[in-house]
Amino acid sequence: MSEKERITQTAIKFAGLMQANFKLQAHKCQIIRNRKFTIFADQMFLPFTLDSAISFEQLTDNGSACNKAEILLLPEELPAFSFTLKEHAIPLPTDCHQHLTVNLRLVSYYIETREPPEHFASRLSAAFETIEPLQGHAISLY
Repeated sequence: MSEKERITQTAIKFAGLMQANFKLQAHKCQIIRNRKFTIFADQMFLPFTLDSAISFEQLTDNGSACNKAEILLLPEELPAFSFTLKEHAIPLPTDCHQHLTVNLRLVSYYIETREPPEHFASRLSAAFETIEPLQGHAISLY
């Protein structure tokens, strides 16, 4: 199997686990996962979308890759999301890099690992499932 076929097959599995479409550019697979909310501000309901960028690149012959994600979360979603990542059946790699950036009412959760993309996507997908009940609800900014 050629390298392109291997990357494409991995990308199909990766995107399937994340329930999103993928885009291949050279040797990188990227998906954007959208979550929709309604925000209540100034006595108006406004539609709001949070986009999360998730990717893998540098897929090796043994199936490992450099996986990256920047997930936008509401502050109230962070505890459940991070707990699920840490307690998932597939443990986080010991050399996992994570950091948070907090701005007003949003948290940017950045994570980078070196592992099979399917493991990364499985863990992230489970974490997204724990916060899905908040999606679609009206959120007050006050």
